[in-house]
Amino acid sequence: MSLEPILSIRSAEIGFKDLSPLLEGANLEIKSGEIVGIIGRSGIGKTTLIRTIAGLVRPLSGEVLFSGGNISHSTRGSIGLIPQRLGLVQHQTVGYNVLIGALPN
Repeated sequence: MSLEPILSIRSAEIGFKDLSPLLEGANLEIKSGEIVGIIGRSGIGKTTLIRTIAGLVRPLSGEVLFSGGNISHSTRGSIGLIPQRLGLVQHQTVGYNVLIGALPN
């Protein structure tokens, strides 16, 4: 397993402009092969954090790096996201539904 993190969040402020930040001073490092869970009460910023990691939301400040590069330049096509309110293919496995998102458009 590599010692270099595949994902780094450094002193990030995550949320939306003109609103109070959901996360302040967020720091996280995930190395290749690690399994990480994000838990917390409703409305605390879990989904916004995941959307930031996927490059769909920009951090208000700080850095979010994927494979050493800025998240806004490097994640499209490298990170997949299945939103909580997406209709899944019924009667199929989780693996099948995840692979559907990996297919080219």
